[in-house]
Amino acid sequence: GAVLVSSDRGNTFTPHPLSFRVGGNEDGRNAGERLQVDPNLGSVLFYGTMNDSSQASTNGLWKSTDQGASCSKVSGFNALSSDGTGAGVAFVAFYEPSGVKGSPTKTIFAGVSTSTAASTLYKSTDGGVTWAAVSGGPTGQMPQRGVIGPDGNMYITYGNAPGPNGMTAGQVWKYSIGLNTWQNITPPDKYNYPSGFSGVAVDPAKPGTVVVMTMDHWWPSDTMYRSTNGGTSWVDVGATATRDS
Repeated sequence: GAVLVSSDRGNTFTPHPLSFRVGGNEDGRNAGERLQVDPNLGSVLFYGTMNDSSQASTNGLWKSTDQGASCSKVSGFNALSSDGTGAGVAFVAFYEPSGVKGSPTKTIFAGVSTSTAASTLYKSTDGGVTWAAVSGGPTGQMPQRGVIGPDGNMYITYGNAPGPNGMTAGQVWKYSIGLNTWQNITPPDKYNYPSGFSGVAVDPAKPGTVVVMTMDHWWPSDTMYRSTNGGTSWVDVGATATRDS
């Protein structure tokens, strides 16, 4: 793999090779985002690897402080089992209010998708130096994607398999960063079809507005759910959508 960096708004890119595989077409390729840029200090990047059993020495979190030109493994992050299960580090999320512009963000989260991790979510409060499992949350589920909304909540989608195939169950959870509490906010499925969830996005201008996507909901189709109250209630957007494949 490689990180491609542009300093001219995308006209040209410089490749910086990585020292590990990225598994672009393997199970768990739907998880994300594994690569994130610090919103307070753009020269800092974090990347979370897959959980490949053949690259145990490189599995984990990697950090760059020079805009991706080079990176080093984060020694304080040891959540991956390197047993080939799950998607590895499913996503990285910076909590922007924990930092100031021009300095590294202090609070960072990482979603962990393996069969043996102590939690599905890990947290650092020192800019990514040390990490600890966040207690609570679902069991028997693998995180897919996680984003932090302007309401101070992290919205995380889950499935019972790494994806993008084989999900027969899934949930959506909300984690309050300030209160350190979890809430199951899974949208109800009127079809009761066995499937999971993956895509998630929040409206940065409207606290509590979030959308999530189903995964492997083969009948009648995958769909999008939208909430404007932080997941208390949902509207099935797909039910009234017009689609032309």
